[in-house]
Amino acid sequence: MGMNICSVVLSGGKSSRMGMNKSLLMLKDRMVIELIIEELWTISDQVVVITNNKPDYEFLQVPLIHDRYRDKGPLAGMEAALHHVDADRFIVSACDTPFIDARVYQFLLDQMEKHDAVVPVFNNRLHPLSGIYKRTILPHVEKLLENDRLSIRKLFDHIDVKMIDEFGNLSYDTLNKHFFNMNNPSDYETAKSL
Repeated sequence: MGMNICSVVLSGGKSSRMGMNKSLLMLKDRMVIELIIEELWTISDQVVVITNNKPDYEFLQVPLIHDRYRDKGPLAGMEAALHHVDADRFIVSACDTPFIDARVYQFLLDQMEKHDAVVPVFNNRLHPLSGIYKRTILPHVEKLLENDRLSIRKLFDHIDVKMIDEFGNLSYDTLNKHFFNMNNPSDYETAKSL
């Protein structure tokens, strides 16, 4: 039996800077979240969307899971997936990163080995919402949420995380697109031209 890999699209954010639901914006006649899910399917056994607004996403025909800890941000979204889905490894993606590339996640998976998590560092920025996590971290996540410590970085004090800042022969352009996220309307305009 091989590893079971679940990809988790975190679609909980309020997206106040964009003024609308970023994941449902259109790019090349597809919604951003559709582009993300399609790419994730290429390396996953299952794909789930974490959302507290299920009607918005029913058209996707993937399991929709809502937070068990309400209004506690991305960490709660991760907890919901780890709690509800039977898988060994969880690939995390934000819902506003339209150009993710499965090769980046595959590279991270290949570095995982005995670590609890692998988290990419790109352009000197840590990207915990583009990381890969083992299900075994669930008790640590729950404990943080119960104590209202909501930073994913706090989680890294309790688990064995490997930071990855070298990506083999993946091009800078591939990486730059993979980590591109749309925070505001001008980012969306940029995305349309990429």
